[in-house]
Amino acid sequence: ANLHAAVLDTPSVPSVLQLVNNVLPGLDKLLATALPAASTPLQIGVGLAPTDPAGEEALFNALYDPSSPLYHQFLTPDQIGSRFGAAPDRVSAAVSWLRSGGLEVDHVGAGGTFIEAVGSVGQVDRLMHTTIQTYTAGGTTFLANDRAPSVPGALGLVSVLGLNTLQHFSTPHPITVDVNLVLVPVTVTDPMNRLVTGLDRENFAVFEGNQGQAIKSFSSEDEPVTVGVIFDMSGSMSNKLEKSKQAVIEFFKTANPEDEFFLIAFNDRPELVSDFTNSIEDIQGRLVYPVAKGRTALLDAIYFGMQKMRNAKYQKKALLIISDGGDNRSRYTDSEIKNMIKEADVMVYSIGLFESNAPTPEERAGPYLLSEISEATGGRLFRIEDVSELSDTATKIGIELRNQYVIGYRPTNATHDGKWRKVKVKLIPPKGLPQLNVHAKTGYYAPTQ
Repeated sequence: ANLHAAVLDTPSVPSVLQLVNNVLPGLDKLLATALPAASTPLQIGVGLAPTDPAGEEALFNALYDPSSPLYHQFLTPDQIGSRFGAAPDRVSAAVSWLRSGGLEVDHVGAGGTFIEAVGSVGQVDRLMHTTIQTYTAGGTTFLANDRAPSVPGALGLVSVLGLNTLQHFSTPHPITVDVNLVLVPVTVTDPMNRLVTGLDRENFAVFEGNQGQAIKSFSSEDEPVTVGVIFDMSGSMSNKLEKSKQAVIEFFKTANPEDEFFLIAFNDRPELVSDFTNSIEDIQGRLVYPVAKGRTALLDAIYFGMQKMRNAKYQKKALLIISDGGDNRSRYTDSEIKNMIKEADVMVYSIGLFESNAPTPEERAGPYLLSEISEATGGRLFRIEDVSELSDTATKIGIELRNQYVIGYRPTNATHDGKWRKVKVKLIPPKGLPQLNVHAKTGYYAPTQ
């Protein structure tokens, strides 16, 4: 991210680095309602600068360049850490600094570029020379630091996450299903990509691996849904932003009163623009001000959205991604995100704003990336080349979410082994219908206990 840092030289704290981009935007327009107790628990994460940022950027560009021999030759986090990670002495110094403030370090990421620690509000206030206060906005009460954290310049820190409770970062636990009943949302379309409704239980067959499964429940009723919108505000979206905002508004017009939503916008990094709400007007109001700028951390935004879904109110969950699909800034690789969505019971729909002559390798790889992520969950990618089609496409997705079949079955393999189980839904269409298409998730992870 573009973390603008100003070096301050003061007699009391020499060479202090002030991370001025680690304050919530718009916080200066709110009044703090209270000071939390100093003993309030807080989990934070600090980011250290890589040793070779230019080399790291060149590698990631090559990973998304189809003409490069490194195209899609993704590295593991450990491999990335060994090549570009922070120097061991800086990692050790950062760990010592956190412990000197009374915090307990509970995880050091691969390569040492990210360190997680737990402590209290009082400890973090003293260590980082800030004040964490309680604020209320849009019906949500949260903690946030009132000014930029100050850290020793010699440590090479570039970010501090977790100072506010609107933006969490901890690693989500894998989401699995109750092995006693697997639920599979299914969408059926005709050759013209139109929804097919009115089918019955006997029109479907479900297989786990090669083994047929007995359908125990079947529903086609509209159920409340939790939807997270992942909204691209990077510089490459500058000529598409206004139409994209309107598409989000049209999508919400298909909502039911019980539905809940959240909105994550991203460029250099993802930010929670609106937490869980059923107020469409609130989200519309927050869409007025965003400006397209910066680079594209799409995969990080998807990660954040999946993490938010851990607190979803409803069993039916979906992400709607609006982006040109070009990622050039994320910490996470596409292989990591693909593995993560396989573990999460969340459908992903994408609207891809692709240009026929995309100027960058990451934009050219965008359709493939969004298609793989969406289809693995039972969702779909809608490709858009004319931005005037955006609103109609968003409306179509909203209607599709509310016209799905949900098939439930109890697996014949009841082993709690945590393994990936492939799922295939086949159609037994009524006579007289053309060839129909079935969209469903490709599998799930069985529980381990």
